[in-house]
Amino acid sequence: MNRAGRSTIAAAVFALAICLTASLNGLGQDERPTLRLVITHYGLDYRGLAAGEENVFQVRVRNAGPDTIKGIRLSVTAPKGWVTLIEPATLDLPGWSSASAEVRMTLPANAASGQRHTITYTAESPEVREVTAFGVDVRRSPRFWRAVGAALALLVVAGLILVYLRYGRG
Repeated sequence: MNRAGRSTIAAAVFALAICLTASLNGLGQDERPTLRLVITHYGLDYRGLAAGEENVFQVRVRNAGPDTIKGIRLSVTAPKGWVTLIEPATLDLPGWSSASAEVRMTLPANAASGQRHTITYTAESPEVREVTAFGVDVRRSPRFWRAVGAALALLVVAGLILVYLRYGRG
């Protein structure tokens, strides 16, 4: 932590982890199953999700209690038009263990860059339910910038040819 009390993030680490704990109401303190949903994005560009491309990252689910939690269903909710897939979609977790699921999210190619959207993850079983949401930015695909670079290069070459044709060699 820095002096202002804010968490610092190393510039070289582009991972986002959100830890939340869910519990059941009405159970005794010692009987309470606990499910912890940790969302970690590996391989996700820190600038945001790429429009028009498949973005792949991991969701980590942790059972922070001693009892097995069976039939945990994982789901992801994204804005309309985004295609999402999470695998595996269902899992069982023994006490004090964790598992990862792969999330594949494809944004429409025409998704406006610079906009912030909310993505919601849910992990639920008959015993416990955990929901967490976070905002992600949409960025232009690297393909877009490659096309812009190629167009600029063509303009420079065309300009050089015009100068050569107009003024000749010497």
